[in-house]
Amino acid sequence: MSKKIAKKKKVEAKVFKHKLWLVVLIVLTFITFTPSLQNGFVNWDDDWFIQENPQVLELSVESLPTLFGEYYKGQYAPVTTLFLGLEYHLSGGKPFLLHLFSLLFHLINILLVFLIVDTLVKHKKIALLTAALFALHPLQAESIGWISAQKVVLYTLFFLLSLWNYIKYVKSEFNLSYLLLSLLFFVLAFLSKEQAVTLALSVVGIDYLLQRNLISRKVLLEKIPFFAFAIVMGLITIQASKTGEFFQADKSFPLYQQIAYSCYAFVLYITELVIPYKLSAFHPYPVENYEFFPSWLYLFILPVLALIYLFFKLFNKNRLFVFGLFFFVANMILVLQLMPLRDFIMADRYIYIPAIGILLFFSHYLIHTMDKKNSMLSRGIIAISIIIFTLMSFNRVKVWKDSYTLFTDVTVKYPESSVGWNNRGLASANLNKHDQAVQDYKNALQFNSNSLFVYNNLGISLGKLGRLQEAIQVLSDAINREPKFAQAYFNLADAKSKNNDPEGAIKDYTSFLELKPDYTPAYVSRGILLAKTGALEEALSDLNIAISQQPNNMQGYLNRGVIYLNMKSYQNAVKDFSTTLRLKPNFDYAYFNRGIAKASMGDQAGGCVDLQKAAGLGFKQANAALQRFCQ
Repeated sequence: MSKKIAKKKKVEAKVFKHKLWLVVLIVLTFITFTPSLQNGFVNWDDDWFIQENPQVLELSVESLPTLFGEYYKGQYAPVTTLFLGLEYHLSGGKPFLLHLFSLLFHLINILLVFLIVDTLVKHKKIALLTAALFALHPLQAESIGWISAQKVVLYTLFFLLSLWNYIKYVKSEFNLSYLLLSLLFFVLAFLSKEQAVTLALSVVGIDYLLQRNLISRKVLLEKIPFFAFAIVMGLITIQASKTGEFFQADKSFPLYQQIAYSCYAFVLYITELVIPYKLSAFHPYPVENYEFFPSWLYLFILPVLALIYLFFKLFNKNRLFVFGLFFFVANMILVLQLMPLRDFIMADRYIYIPAIGILLFFSHYLIHTMDKKNSMLSRGIIAISIIIFTLMSFNRVKVWKDSYTLFTDVTVKYPESSVGWNNRGLASANLNKHDQAVQDYKNALQFNSNSLFVYNNLGISLGKLGRLQEAIQVLSDAINREPKFAQAYFNLADAKSKNNDPEGAIKDYTSFLELKPDYTPAYVSRGILLAKTGALEEALSDLNIAISQQPNNMQGYLNRGVIYLNMKSYQNAVKDFSTTLRLKPNFDYAYFNRGIAKASMGDQAGGCVDLQKAAGLGFKQANAALQRFCQ
């Protein structure tokens, strides 16, 4: 009896020890990534995906059908958008809470990785080391420190819950409720990020590792709902991607070249996982402007062929190696640029889930070497890896502090990346450092002279610096390169307007509206210029369109009110200025104009009240109007 009690206590002590180490890991991870809580929003998807996303800004019970029923700029991630919307509103639009949730999701994922690995290999040390490497690897910093990447940690949470329930389904002798839960979490994972479709392959890997008969009738039938869901999800993903501006169908290459690019990306991912030496928010193609194909890329096919050889050679000999490699490839296959959907060759965040497969194999090897041979080398590798990863992650997550810091890092890692220089230019411009922005844009054009967006951004910054002739020339060059480049027309019109060329500006606004007839600000701007040239009826028409498109467009009402005032249509002017003040209370210019309109139509008392209000708000011209109408 005493031996049984002693054995039981020994087991309990081991369990407690592992739980304690797990708590230590969670605390260490939280401390490591705490700098992310000081990060802000960046101009790398955070703007359009969160700050300007109507699905986030206008989130409500009434908007849920639209949220789940429509794509947004090539994306379909309604569950992620729902979470981001709730966090955004709870935080009042501040980034802290959004970063906190990303970190909390990561901490939950660490626990799930530990539980899944422990259940699969029945070895808590291996599970703990796998979880530790997953938790602290510097490649994970992007998924935690970047708000838009919250969809990575969120979909991973549901993805791992799905795998966990599938494993429990198998271990519980096929309790159907676990299978249904697994499918439910599969759907939630997909609704968080499209990449979750690969889960159908992952459960096949789980079956293989658990030594199930992969071609038995029962196993095949179990997979039907997973692959049926995956097919539907894949079709949705393809359809969604075609509706966005990121779809790179025009960047396709011959199949043999695309295979070489994919092998290159595959080797890079493995290399970065083992030796994370060149982490970056953007990894460009070897030749960013696709002018030619580097023949040396064919060399990267060789290590991939070697891994394929090992995969089949060890298929029945080393299940953990085969599973780890299969899990990695299965969850990387969609982002290896076999179809060039984006303009980068790889992204740090894409390895968040796939890394588990490789880290599991490494952990198994190191722990077994350490246990069998009491190897100091294995212990040293583990300790040094954890320390280095922790320090690297602590510093790496700070790179996402703001846009300028982020893209300065990109230009250091890839000094010939036009995308890096262009985005740092945008960050400089947002800081009103337009001299710096102009230089950054010129650097971008040096490495890719065909980038229309860089010309457009350069023209904007030149205009902000008052170098209007240069801005007009640059924007005109962009239009000559692409006559349907709408943004360039809009900014060219703005530059011409500031350069006292209203007729030229009106012409360019017209060209813009032929391409973008639903863009309300262009109607307002053209309407203002038409009024200045005396074309009041045409100006009214533009402002009427603007107001019909956006019933709360303050500038539309204000400028239409000014036109009515000049046309001596005082009642209509008063009405529009009143609406302006409803939309923007304490607007001195609106009080001034409404005062003039009221006084001109005989309402001297009302007019004087408005003029006094304008004067009290600091509008200097109101004093002269008071002397004229109110003495």
